[in-house]
Parts: sequence; C-alpha cells; structure tokens
Amino acid sequence: MIPSDHMAPSARAQGIIWGKGFATPQSRVGACAALAILAMLLAAVLTACSVSPGDQQTIRDAWAARNAERAAECRRKNVGYAAGGCVASGP
Repeated sequence: MIPSDHMAPSARAQGIIWGKGFATPQSRVGACAALAILAMLLAAVLTACSVSPGDQQTIRDAWAARNAERAAECRRKNVGYAAGGCVASGP
C-alpha cells in the first residue's frame, strides 16, 4: 500500500485511504434505497397523471352536475352563482 502522505491531497480529503471510500456497501444500500423510492414516486406520479379521455369526460360531467346543483341552490335563495358559490348582489 502507498502511505497516506504520498497520496494526492484530493484522495486524502475524500477518505480514499486503505480501501476506505464512498463506495462502501452501506452507501450502495442507501443509494439503491433512494433509487427505489424515486422509482416508486415516479410511478405514482405517472399513474396519477394518466387519465383516459373517457374518464376525463366523466370527471367534467360530474363537475358540471355539481355546479348546476349549486347554481340551483343559489337560485332558490334568490342570489347569484359565480366561481362555484352563491354571491349576493351589492348593498
């Protein structure tokens, strides 16, 4: 082995002396765990973002029905409907 005083300063600063470095089994496990978590997060986001056109239309129809129901409720109270809720006229 090469004595540490003959090693490059950058190697000594990184701890690559006598076989010690940042490629230890513990760091590999941590890196694999982080990669697995990142992959699961990516899969969850992509699954949530992929809505079929038929499902999109069903969602739009449900929101339209909800807005119509709220507008009818506002009309029963003799007030206007805007931005998803009842609004009263000015004073």
